[in-house]
Amino acid sequence: MSPRITVFIPVYQAERYLAESIESMLGQSFADFEVLIIDDGSCDRSYEIAAHYATKDQRIRVLQNGENRGVSFTRNRGIQEAKGEFLALLDADDLSVPERLAKQLAFFDQNPDVVACGTQAAIIDADGHDTGQRIEVPTNKEEIKVLLAFQNQFVNSSMMFRMTALRKTEGYYNGLSEDYHLAAQLNAYSNLSNLPDTLVHYRSHQGSLSKQQLSKMQEGERAVFSLIHRQLGIKPDAHWIDVHHRVLNTLYSVDEGSRPITVRDFEDLFIRLRDANRKALIYPLESFECLLFNLFYNKLRSSKSRTALWTLLTSDLYQQKWVRAVMLRKLFKQGLGITG
Repeated sequence: MSPRITVFIPVYQAERYLAESIESMLGQSFADFEVLIIDDGSCDRSYEIAAHYATKDQRIRVLQNGENRGVSFTRNRGIQEAKGEFLALLDADDLSVPERLAKQLAFFDQNPDVVACGTQAAIIDADGHDTGQRIEVPTNKEEIKVLLAFQNQFVNSSMMFRMTALRKTEGYYNGLSEDYHLAAQLNAYSNLSNLPDTLVHYRSHQGSLSKQQLSKMQEGERAVFSLIHRQLGIKPDAHWIDVHHRVLNTLYSVDEGSRPITVRDFEDLFIRLRDANRKALIYPLESFECLLFNLFYNKLRSSKSRTALWTLLTSDLYQQKWVRAVMLRKLFKQGLGITG
């Protein structure tokens, strides 16, 4: 008989933390699950550690890629190999609290319209100590749906999916931001959510992204926005993808020779997205258009333009019902050159 949940742990060079991650799953209060571990050609003791646990608990299955194939290939193989009704993710250096599976499963059973569910996360350091920091993600389904048009809203290690929904997707994108790309695929036709509970411990490692890693991450994010444009019936265009990418993402590189992006570019993008969504109806109209208005207001504020108030009041995005008095006061002061 198939388990209700497959817990999937993709592994590469994780010997320092893997045992602790596996133990966090074996200590779950809900017991009807399998742990699927796929080692992606590790050169350390990761496979031996996983295989040792498989001899102790029959719920653990350990597979190997013949060589290092990368995270996207390994995640897609995990989807193919999973036997459960649900797929729960856990990175090999992160931890799940004992109630995680039980609480997420109960939420799915109570919300049949939801196909993916994440949680809040506590940040631990390399030695497993709580840093006191949290990753807080929205819990309202409608808020998540519209925000996903611009930025990922999930902690990957906290995610659980309905397998029926996962198997309707193209799987993981072959590059970085593959988790965001998968969420965007599901978001086009289903509801996704987050629990308010902190059910995973996310391990933060010292060090910044290399230039190459940052470039690949940006490439992956642009692939997500290209997907979103296609979902809305907009023909992807490099300039508008770049504008979209810069709405909420500040870690970007400017290609040599590319023209500067102005507030008017953001306004034009938001109008394009609004008009396309009125036909495609992927995002709830009221919530999406309110979000676009607020994003445009924020761009006007950051522009420090003296004509920002006039630009807002005459924009096709403007609707009185979304305006707060404080917004007008700030733009009026901005026009006078008064900061704050």
